Amino acid sequence: MPDTLRRLLAGCAAGLVAVAALSLSNGFVALSVPAAGLLFTAGMAGAIASMAASGGRPGLVCACVAGILAAVLSGPNPSLEVEFGIDRFLLLPLQKAHLAALPSLPERMLLALGAAAVGGFVHGRMAARAMLAALIVSFLVAAAYTNPGVIGEASTPPRPGEYVADGFLFLRLHDLMREGRGFYPAFHDAYVQRKGETGTPSNRFNWRPPTLFWLWLAIPGGGTGLLIAFWLLAAAALWAAWAFARAYVDEAVALLGPCLLGAYYLYGACSIWFPTQEYWASFMLIGGLCALASKREWLTALLWPLAAACREQFVMVGPLLVLLGMRSSGRMRVAAGAAVGAVVALYLVHYAVSAPYVSPASAGLNAWRSAGPEFLYHCLQFGTVFLAGRAWILFPLLAAGLLGALLIPAPTPRMLAVGAIVLAIGGLLVIGQRERFYWGILAVPQMLACVPIALRILRGSSPTGDAVKPAAP
Repeated sequence: MPDTLRRLLAGCAAGLVAVAALSLSNGFVALSVPAAGLLFTAGMAGAIASMAASGGRPGLVCACVAGILAAVLSGPNPSLEVEFGIDRFLLLPLQKAHLAALPSLPERMLLALGAAAVGGFVHGRMAARAMLAALIVSFLVAAAYTNPGVIGEASTPPRPGEYVADGFLFLRLHDLMREGRGFYPAFHDAYVQRKGETGTPSNRFNWRPPTLFWLWLAIPGGGTGLLIAFWLLAAAALWAAWAFARAYVDEAVALLGPCLLGAYYLYGACSIWFPTQEYWASFMLIGGLCALASKREWLTALLWPLAAACREQFVMVGPLLVLLGMRSSGRMRVAAGAAVGAVVALYLVHYAVSAPYVSPASAGLNAWRSAGPEFLYHCLQFGTVFLAGRAWILFPLLAAGLLGALLIPAPTPRMLAVGAIVLAIGGLLVIGQRERFYWGILAVPQMLACVPIALRILRGSSPTGDAVKPAAP
C-alpha cells in the first residue's frame, strides 16, 4: 500500500474514532454549551487525525475530514434512537435536550472545519500531553454535570423498602457497614429490604465478595464520597489507557484510548450504575495492562488479583497470572502464584461464610447458563450510550480492539491482553443471565483501550513499537 494512502487511512480512522468518542461525551455538552462542545470535539479530533497521518498535507486533509464528521455526528443522529433497554436511567433524553441547541448543519460545518483545521497544525509531545489533560478534565466535568440528579441519589441514604436497583442496594449495604454492621449480615439485610423482596437470598452466587465493600470503608463521605472516588479512579484509568497504548504507538494516536474509555465510563459516572463492582474492577484491569506495558509486572500481579477479589467474574485473570508467573523470574513467579492462591482462598471462605444466609433452595450453576451469542451481543452494547454513531461503528471498534491486542509487539503483554479479551468474551458465551447485560464491562474496556494499537497496521510502525515520526508540514 502506498505510504500516502496509509497515512490518509490512518488519519481518517483516528478522526472518526475521536469524533465518535468526544461528540456526545465532552464537558461542554454536559454544561449545555453545545457550540463549544462542537469546537472542542473538532479541534481535538483534527489534531489526533493529523498526527495519526504523520502531519504534512495528508494530515491537514484528515483533520478536515474529522471536522466534517464532527459537524455531522455532534448533532442528533439515528444511533441515539437505537435502544433495546440499555439506557435504564433516561440519559438519552438529557443528551438530546443538550444537542437541540446546536446551530444548523451548515453553521456546524463551518465551525467544525475551522476548529479541525487549527487542530491539524498541532504537533509534538507536549501538545499530546496537554490534550490528554484536557480529555481528563472534560471527562470530570461531564461526569459532574451530564446528570446532576445522580449526586442527589448518591448523597441520600436509601431507605428500607424504597429501592430496587442493585446500585441502591450496594449504597444501603455501605451505610449499614459504616454503622458498624459486619459485611454478611449487612448484605443480607440490604437484600431483603429491597422493595418487593419476599424472602432471603436463594442463590449464593448473587452474593458479592466483601473485598470492595471493605475498601469503600476507607473512603469518607458516604455515597457522595464513593461517587467522587469513582470519578477520580475512572480519570486515572483514562491516563493508564493512554500510557498503555503509547508504549506501542506515538503519544497522539494513544489518545484514542482515553477518548473511547471516557465515553464508556461516563455512563457509570453519571448514573446509579457507579457502585457496580464490575466498573471498579475494570479500572484495576486497565491499570494492570498499563503496568505490563511499562514492565512493572509486580504491579499487574497486585492489581489483577484485587480485581478478581472484587468481583467473581474477574477470576478470568487467574490463568493470565499463572502465565505471567511462568514467563517471569523466580520471585515474580512466586508472587503470581501467591496472588492466585489468595484469591482462591478468599472465595472458599466467602462461600462458606455466606452459606448460612442463603435459603436451602439455593440455585446451582445451571441458573447461570448464558444465552450464548444473543447475551454477548447485548452485553457488548451496555454503557455505550455516549458513543456517537455506535449503531454503525461499535462492533467494528471492538474488533479493532482485538486486532490491536494481537498487534502488540512484546510477547508477554500481547498474550495477556489477548487473553483478557478472549477469556472475558468466552465467559459471557458460557455463563450469564439475560438481566446481567452489564457484564459487558468484563470485556469492553480492554478492547477499547487496545483500539489505538490497531493503527499500527496502517501506520507502518516497526516491530519494536517505534511509531512513524510526524513529517514536517
